[in-house]
Amino acid sequence: MILQEAMTVARLGISISEKAPFPANSNKCNLFVYDVTTQAGAEPRIPGRLRWPMPTASEWANPKVKIPNWRMLGNGESPQPGDVAATNLDPDPRTWAAPYTGHSGIIVSGPNGCSCLNSISAHDKAVGSSSTQFLTDPTPHPIHYRRYTGE
Repeated sequence: MILQEAMTVARLGISISEKAPFPANSNKCNLFVYDVTTQAGAEPRIPGRLRWPMPTASEWANPKVKIPNWRMLGNGESPQPGDVAATNLDPDPRTWAAPYTGHSGIIVSGPNGCSCLNSISAHDKAVGSSSTQFLTDPTPHPIHYRRYTGE
């Protein structure tokens, strides 16, 4: 269901340039992931956080952050369509001067017989797909994947 929602948004070419609570021309990849997964019935929320319940890209990528019903993929597991991919740009986002904490997106095609790893994510103006943004592990900021468990 997550995969279908992500593909629908990308196919419609939805502009997200002024989607609340973000100003125009700001990064909103985590809002895209939140909207798509929520529409698919797999809402990711940070427990106890009422004002800003959606995980940031940094939180998606941090194995220490608990996102109920979403688990980190383990060593040897390959990302599959519908999984969330994320990278953290700084171990402590409070010290990072950039207007974002990392990058996140949704995997739309994966390793099952395919050497590609395509994803859909949002950037400053629109939603789009890419076959390269989560392809390699950009040391020292590795890519992490989460899968919905529905627990």
